[in-house]
Amino acid sequence: MPDHLNIITAQIAGFFVTSVLYGLYLYTFFQCLYTLVRSRSRWKEYSDIHWGLVAITLILFANGTFHVSLGLLRLIHQFALHMGPVAWVNAMKVEPHICNSMLTTARPQISTVVLQTMIGEGVMVSSLA
Repeated sequence: MPDHLNIITAQIAGFFVTSVLYGLYLYTFFQCLYTLVRSRSRWKEYSDIHWGLVAITLILFANGTFHVSLGLLRLIHQFALHMGPVAWVNAMKVEPHICNSMLTTARPQISTVVLQTMIGEGVMVSSLA
């Protein structure tokens, strides 16, 4: 690894990219909700709305927001408050015994990514069936 790219620079750059992509996600999230509850000319009737897709959209949004907020908390603890790495938020090192379970409470950032992937893939598989 080059000397000019240390772990601090990498973490700040990674969070910046995450924040930019989250901003794009916010736009697509609201477009998705709008499409789910509105037809071309009018609001959809209550019975015409696919409430399962609305619920999944909201769950994915909450999970993504939680993931970004954990990254911000991690940066604040490490760099603003100079408290060192936060062990329960740090996703850089994963012990082998923690990898055995898909969703772990020891690494919430990993858990949010795994949960997001499982929900998204579940929706894709169910839509193909």
